[in-house]
Amino acid sequence: SDQNSLDHFNSVKGLRASKRQRVCSKRISRHYGSVRDVLKDEHQKLCGHTDDAHMALLSIMESNKTPLTLKRLRKIMSQFGPNLRINRPSPFGRTFLVECICANYVDERVILRCIKELVERHGANPDVITTGEQPEQADRAALFFAVARVMPSVIKFLLEVGASTSQQIAGRFRLVSDPSKSIRGTFSPLSFGIALREAEFALRKQDGGYKLPQHYGCKFNHCVSILYQSHTQEG
Repeated sequence: SDQNSLDHFNSVKGLRASKRQRVCSKRISRHYGSVRDVLKDEHQKLCGHTDDAHMALLSIMESNKTPLTLKRLRKIMSQFGPNLRINRPSPFGRTFLVECICANYVDERVILRCIKELVERHGANPDVITTGEQPEQADRAALFFAVARVMPSVIKFLLEVGASTSQQIAGRFRLVSDPSKSIRGTFSPLSFGIALREAEFALRKQDGGYKLPQHYGCKFNHCVSILYQSHTQEG
């Protein structure tokens, strides 16, 4: 009958539509699966290039023969870039920003130029939490490293680009003049600077103690002054 023919036609039509849907579903699944694999592969390459850049930077931040310079930093960024995960910590827990702040055998002015490069040209975030130098030290942001290294110009720049002054850290932290001495407690950036300054000045007054160079005393005062002004303005 006509009704049976119509039912058969609709049944066949439904089967064909269902088959087309299954075929389309498989094609879409294969497509997105391949896209997912490509994205995963690109992400792994990006992380690999970033880790390689970290290792290259680490090799110069500890070198007294080829120390950190803006030119060398730009060469690393160009060699392993242009696209890097600039705020991704290295396998050792530090960001590019903190690695530059912690560089040895280099003047503070060079470090300032390098961190400006990272922030202004590469989008480095000063508030990314990074690992302390020692196991007993708290993870913390770049501002605390700048305070620990007594770098007023670096502190000032980090605050200008929005570094947080509200983070609290707890742990033990070595003194600049005598790494065998340390302070322990819970600190904000301001209280950290004050505690370091007081400990350094107290050590300086001890008989037979290490004599902190005069310019370090001035730099400590400058660091605390900058942090206090920022704290007052935020308050």
